[in-house]
Amino acid sequence: MKEKHGFHVQFLQLRMKTSTIGNSISFKGKEGWIVRKPAILFYTSDVGESWERIPLSAQLLGDMVYIKATGEKSAEMATDQGATYVTSNRGYNWRAAVQETVSATLNRTVSSGISGASYYTGTFNTVNRSPDGRYVAVSSRGNFYLTWEPGQPFWQPHNRAVARRIQNMGWRADGGLWLLVRGGGLFLSKGTGLTEDFEEILSKAVALEFSMLVIDQW
Repeated sequence: MKEKHGFHVQFLQLRMKTSTIGNSISFKGKEGWIVRKPAILFYTSDVGESWERIPLSAQLLGDMVYIKATGEKSAEMATDQGATYVTSNRGYNWRAAVQETVSATLNRTVSSGISGASYYTGTFNTVNRSPDGRYVAVSSRGNFYLTWEPGQPFWQPHNRAVARRIQNMGWRADGGLWLLVRGGGLFLSKGTGLTEDFEEILSKAVALEFSMLVIDQW
């Protein structure tokens, strides 16, 4: 039990250290992955006793900001430009799951009424994944957000449903979304499906405390 508890503490320390410098870490069983900026990927098959650096192709679009262990030798990885990749052989080969970057998508949809899309700087501020593989990402300026789910060829942009800029977003256990605004304030989407209808449930002071909890799904 001591060894198990000790590993748990070390894992939490590693998670805190990596997440504070913009990295992502994910474990499934004994297998784990870490991505760092610039493009560096590490893989372990023995619960972190040893790590192997996996080379990444220079053709991958953007900086790696999120990774999720999905099964044996398998993972999903997302970049700050909206490129999403999957691997099933320990990261030696990656297959693109999205047909184009977010910048390319917005160039086609900027006339579709997405406020702030014309000011998009080309990177995500945050990326979060649901247990069933759906993604939500916040634009670097926080003025709109995007979603993607397996099978869709492109990211789908959405207007923010609140007046203040978005700080972070993620998925609830029931399939709905939570949304944290800059300066404090927590909103929940109405219902369990994808919607742009949100209601505020926590004030600024409480939301700031909430943002310090383990809300990030990285």
